[in-house]
Amino acid sequence: MNINQVIIAIITVLFGFLVSYFKTKSNLKTLVVRWILAAEQYYKDYAKAGTEKFNMVVDKIYNLVPSFLKFIFTKKVIEQLVQNTFNAMQAYAQEQLDKAIDTKIKALDK
Repeated sequence: MNINQVIIAIITVLFGFLVSYFKTKSNLKTLVVRWILAAEQYYKDYAKAGTEKFNMVVDKIYNLVPSFLKFIFTKKVIEQLVQNTFNAMQAYAQEQLDKAIDTKIKALDK
Protein backbone atom coordinates (compact mmCIF):
# COMPACT_ATOMS: atom_id res chain seq x y z
CA MET A 1 0.00 0.00 0.00
CA ASN A 2 1.55 3.29 -1.04
CA ILE A 3 1.08 6.68 0.59
CA ASN A 4 -1.63 7.77 -1.88
CA GLN A 5 -3.77 4.77 -1.02
CA VAL A 6 -3.37 5.46 2.69
CA ILE A 7 -4.36 9.10 2.21
CA ILE A 8 -7.39 8.12 0.13
CA ALA A 9 -8.44 5.58 2.77
CA ILE A 10 -8.13 8.17 5.55
CA ILE A 11 -10.09 10.77 3.57
CA THR A 12 -12.80 8.21 2.81
CA VAL A 13 -13.15 7.29 6.48
CA LEU A 14 -13.23 10.95 7.53
CA PHE A 15 -15.82 11.76 4.87
CA GLY A 16 -18.00 8.86 6.03
CA PHE A 17 -17.67 10.06 9.61
CA LEU A 18 -18.63 13.63 8.66
CA VAL A 19 -21.67 12.48 6.68
CA SER A 20 -22.81 10.39 9.64
CA TYR A 21 -22.17 13.28 12.04
CA PHE A 22 -24.20 15.85 10.08
CA LYS A 23 -27.02 13.42 9.35
CA THR A 24 -27.26 12.53 13.02
CA LYS A 25 -27.16 16.20 14.08
CA SER A 26 -29.95 17.11 11.64
CA ASN A 27 -32.07 14.17 12.78
CA LEU A 28 -31.45 15.08 16.42
CA LYS A 29 -32.80 18.59 15.96
CA THR A 30 -36.02 17.23 14.48
CA LEU A 31 -36.34 14.67 17.26
CA VAL A 32 -35.68 17.30 19.94
CA VAL A 33 -38.65 19.35 18.74
CA ARG A 34 -40.87 16.26 18.72
CA TRP A 35 -39.78 15.19 22.20
CA ILE A 36 -40.19 18.69 23.62
CA LEU A 37 -43.77 18.71 22.35
CA ALA A 38 -44.33 15.19 23.71
CA ALA A 39 -42.94 16.19 27.12
CA GLU A 40 -45.18 19.25 27.18
CA GLN A 41 -48.18 17.03 26.50
CA TYR A 42 -47.10 14.36 29.01
CA TYR A 43 -46.59 16.89 31.82
CA LYS A 44 -49.47 19.21 30.91
CA ASP A 45 -51.28 18.59 34.20
CA TYR A 46 -48.19 19.15 36.36
CA ALA A 47 -47.13 22.50 37.75
CA LYS A 48 -43.46 23.44 37.61
CA ALA A 49 -42.35 20.29 35.80
CA GLY A 50 -39.70 22.05 33.71
CA THR A 51 -36.80 20.00 35.04
CA GLU A 52 -38.67 16.73 34.56
CA LYS A 53 -39.61 17.66 30.99
CA PHE A 54 -36.05 18.72 30.21
CA ASN A 55 -34.58 15.50 31.62
CA MET A 56 -37.15 13.40 29.77
CA VAL A 57 -36.20 14.97 26.44
CA VAL A 58 -32.45 14.76 27.08
CA ASP A 59 -32.66 11.09 28.10
CA LYS A 60 -34.83 10.12 25.13
CA ILE A 61 -32.55 11.86 22.64
CA TYR A 62 -29.31 10.63 24.22
CA ASN A 63 -30.57 7.04 24.06
CA LEU A 64 -31.09 7.45 20.31
CA VAL A 65 -27.52 8.55 19.61
CA PRO A 66 -25.51 5.71 18.06
CA SER A 67 -22.85 4.50 20.47
CA PHE A 68 -20.02 5.33 18.06
CA LEU A 69 -21.12 9.00 18.10
CA LYS A 70 -21.65 9.36 21.86
CA PHE A 71 -18.13 10.69 22.31
CA ILE A 72 -19.23 13.68 20.17
CA PHE A 73 -22.88 13.87 21.23
CA THR A 74 -22.27 13.66 24.95
CA LYS A 75 -25.12 14.17 27.38
CA LYS A 76 -23.87 17.74 27.90
CA VAL A 77 -24.07 18.41 24.14
CA ILE A 78 -27.59 16.96 24.05
CA GLU A 79 -28.57 19.18 27.00
CA GLN A 80 -27.32 22.25 25.11
CA LEU A 81 -29.11 21.14 21.94
CA VAL A 82 -32.37 20.67 23.84
CA GLN A 83 -32.06 24.00 25.65
CA ASN A 84 -31.17 25.90 22.47
CA THR A 85 -34.06 24.29 20.59
CA PHE A 86 -36.47 25.13 23.40
CA ASN A 87 -35.22 28.72 23.50
CA ALA A 88 -35.72 29.06 19.73
CA MET A 89 -39.24 27.61 19.97
CA GLN A 90 -40.09 29.95 22.84
CA ALA A 91 -38.72 32.99 20.99
CA TYR A 92 -40.70 32.09 17.89
CA ALA A 93 -43.90 31.65 19.91
CA GLN A 94 -43.35 35.02 21.61
CA GLU A 95 -42.74 36.68 18.24
CA GLN A 96 -45.98 35.25 16.87
CA LEU A 97 -47.88 36.36 19.97
CA ASP A 98 -46.45 39.87 19.70
CA LYS A 99 -47.48 40.05 16.03
CA ALA A 100 -51.00 38.89 16.86
CA ILE A 101 -51.33 41.46 19.64
CA ASP A 102 -50.02 44.24 17.38
CA THR A 103 -52.53 43.25 14.71
CA LYS A 104 -55.40 43.36 17.21
CA ILE A 105 -54.31 46.71 18.62
CA LYS A 106 -54.08 48.22 15.12
CA ALA A 107 -57.53 46.86 14.32
CA LEU A 108 -58.97 48.42 17.49
CA ASP A 109 -57.34 51.80 16.71
CA LYS A 110 -59.17 52.06 13.38
